[in-house]
Amino acid sequence: MATTGERKPEDVRQDIEREREQLVIAVEDLRRDIHRVTNVKPLLRKVALGVAVFSVTMIAVKLVRSRRR
Repeated sequence: MATTGERKPEDVRQDIEREREQLVIAVEDLRRDIHRVTNVKPLLRKVALGVAVFSVTMIAVKLVRSRRR
């Protein structure tokens, strides 16, 4: 850049290109973060498995209790 405070057209073009490259990186990072945060499928699988195990356990306990009577 010129030290007199005036910018040459080539300096402006370089600055714009540098800013564009930084923006592309920032958008890619944001997309990756949004995908990671909004990807709830693994969490739902864990919850469903937990509910299934709990349900089977409760049914087994009730069956055992009912047979003892």
